[in-house]
Amino acid sequence: MKSYSKKEIKEKLLKLGVSRGDCLFLSSSLGMLGRPKGFKAKDLNKIFLKTILDIIGNRGTLFVPTYSYSFSSKNKKGVFDIKKTKPKIGSFPNFFIKQNSIYRNADPFVSVSGKGFLAKKILSKSNFSSYGKNSVFHKLVNVKKAKLLNIGLGPNWTPFIHHAEYVSKISHRFEKVFEGYTRNNNKLKKIKWVYFSRVLINQTKANVYKVGSRALRKQIWNSQELGRSNLYLSNYKRYFKFVLSELKKNKWALTNGPKVDLIKEERKKLFKKNKINKNNALSLIDGFNPETEYILKILNKGFKISIKKFKTGYNFLNYVMPERTTILNGKKVRTFDEIKFGIKVSNYSNFVFLFYLNKLNKKKFLFLQKFAGQIIKDKSIRPEILFIYDYNAYVSYLSENFNNNKGKTFVHLNFSNINSYNFKNIKFKLKNKIIKNMKSLKINFKKNLNNFETEGNYYLSKNKLSDYKINEVFYELNTSKFLIKNYDKFLLN
Repeated sequence: MKSYSKKEIKEKLLKLGVSRGDCLFLSSSLGMLGRPKGFKAKDLNKIFLKTILDIIGNRGTLFVPTYSYSFSSKNKKGVFDIKKTKPKIGSFPNFFIKQNSIYRNADPFVSVSGKGFLAKKILSKSNFSSYGKNSVFHKLVNVKKAKLLNIGLGPNWTPFIHHAEYVSKISHRFEKVFEGYTRNNNKLKKIKWVYFSRVLINQTKANVYKVGSRALRKQIWNSQELGRSNLYLSNYKRYFKFVLSELKKNKWALTNGPKVDLIKEERKKLFKKNKINKNNALSLIDGFNPETEYILKILNKGFKISIKKFKTGYNFLNYVMPERTTILNGKKVRTFDEIKFGIKVSNYSNFVFLFYLNKLNKKKFLFLQKFAGQIIKDKSIRPEILFIYDYNAYVSYLSENFNNNKGKTFVHLNFSNINSYNFKNIKFKLKNKIIKNMKSLKINFKKNLNNFETEGNYYLSKNKLSDYKINEVFYELNTSKFLIKNYDKFLLN
């Protein structure tokens, strides 16, 4: 078995190209080097750290990944303690964060710790997101002497892999919002954090072996043998640009692959056969289900609507489209999917009527169609009509019509699950017989719940949904048996 000494560590690092003033991002698996000679294995971390810091000097900086993945969908009370949370990726990172004068950024997923000249500058300030503009991985691209140093790990170990995918707008990952707490100097703070999550299927698992090997053949990486393994060094910016060029040719270049239909693969988790269940179509509670399209196609026959689709992770202003949540065997299963809604476009009115399709039955659905038909036929208003399930589709609609929605009034029409309401007078200036007859129809005005039109979950946007100058009006349609049975009578009054 090959062994190595302290002297050889320094010699190989210098020969590799590590120099004074370098800004190194170190990824390591020191045990892969084999048995040290002339010092004990327990001193391995200490010796490597001292040797590297001696070479780069007081104008140099050493960064180490201290990833902890502290937040999760299952637990919204996860705590990331900047000083105490242990990294989950090996011995050296855990040793490194215990040293003096260490800075660690407040990333509850992929935190990076640093020591040296640029550590505080690179690791300060947070955008509440692990990747993208102003992330650590973004900042290092513009540092003149930034280099990647891999010890005991091959060139396939690429710290900025998901940042490169984010910049390249790949489709098999999506922005997902997590909640939890950060603690710094005993101050506990609740936050939301955006992580670029992968669609959880085998084809999307990270695999940089082919790209790393090509970079090695192109001499983007230098290598030196040490013990029974190797050291690798690359200019950070040069390798980053190479990876971007590979992603430009193939968006799946950094995964197991091959490219697949993500939604189809995800639905296999939920259904043995990916077929529409028409019997359950009217009882749906969200617009992610395959049956949604079946309902929208029925509405299309009567009203000639357009069907819109928006995938999980789609973001608009301060809102990110969540995953589909399904109860399977008593447990919540979250999957990547797409929300669907229908729209009857109108350029004649500042009113938009939203019909909610959740929790329907056959009679309610017939009533909804009759009611919508009456509104469409009345040429004195001619509003835009939306057929949606929930808030997700509403925000998606706003995103497509952002420049046109100022001054519009949104009339939300939902079915109630109880039999009667005390009707309240509504000061609403809309001269239309259907609206004026709402009292006869036993339609109840509802107050704006939970600041509906301004609700957001995404910290990165400078603009928010609350920037819209729009009016919101909420009604609930009484669905008592008496009303449903006599809907023709009420609508024709």
